[in-house]
Order: sequence, then structure tokens, then C-alpha cells
Amino acid sequence: MDSFFEQLINGVYQEAQRLLILLFDYPPYRCTIVKFGGFHFSHNWYGKTDLVYDKIGDLKVFTKTIYLNYLFLAKQFNIINNSEYNLAKLANTIAHELAHCLRADFEPSEANRQDFAHAFMTYCIEYYLLETYEFWLLEQLAKRQKKPFSSLALLKKHDH
Repeated sequence: MDSFFEQLINGVYQEAQRLLILLFDYPPYRCTIVKFGGFHFSHNWYGKTDLVYDKIGDLKVFTKTIYLNYLFLAKQFNIINNSEYNLAKLANTIAHELAHCLRADFEPSEANRQDFAHAFMTYCIEYYLLETYEFWLLEQLAKRQKKPFSSLALLKKHDH
């Protein structure tokens, strides 16, 4: 599952980066991939991005890692029934975190800002992400998951 999300994240990231080069009219501080750090449990965030860089002379070489809340995964497999962690929120969260990564490419000092430029970039990325084949696959998976998972029901089945 991690490699699936890494492919989704990087496909959207690279396409958005290509388009932003046209907008900014200069190349980014090049980072060719965004690592997917996996799903982690938190009560404080839907997703988070670690932006770490090494300096080589005056050049900052960024390593970007996106983490998503485990509750998104649990919701998609019907382990929990929490409507807050739906596919629409997952798409928005990925887009939001990618906006931080892309901002670091072109405006490193602005990477963590939550301003209009960040909101607009998030909106555009989300619009594109919703049209990807990978997101369509997630929608199909969600449609197949009809009943919430219940370990109690599973135990009752095997009690006979």
C-alpha cells in the first residue's frame, strides 16, 4: 500500500512541479521525489510533511517526506466508521502536503506558510489529483468495502 501512495503522490507532485516551472519562469530547487513515510496514528493532524535539507555550498538539497494519518487507511478498509477520514479529505490532505513540498521547491522560506498562495496551490493540486487513475482505484476500493469490519463478528463466525 505504501508504494501505491508513493506513486500517487509523486505522479501528482511531478506534474504540478512541471506546471509551476512555467508559472515561476525559473527552475525549482530540484527534488525529484517525495518520500511517503507511511500511515501514522495521530489525534493532531490529517497529514504532515517533513522538509529536511542539506546544504552543499549555497545550494539546499531537500528531502521531503509526507505522512498520512492511519485513520484514513482504517476508514477505507472499514475498520473504523469515522466520516471525517473520507476520500475527499484524503485527497485534500495529500494536496495540502504536496503544496508544502512544491512551495519548498520554488520558495523555500515560504514552505510552511498557510496563506492564500498555499490555499490556491492546494486547490489546484487537489483538482488534478481527483482526476488521476490512482484516485479512481481508491474510489473503486471504497465502493467494494460495504460493511464495517468487526472483529467481534469474525469471532462469532468461528465460534461454531
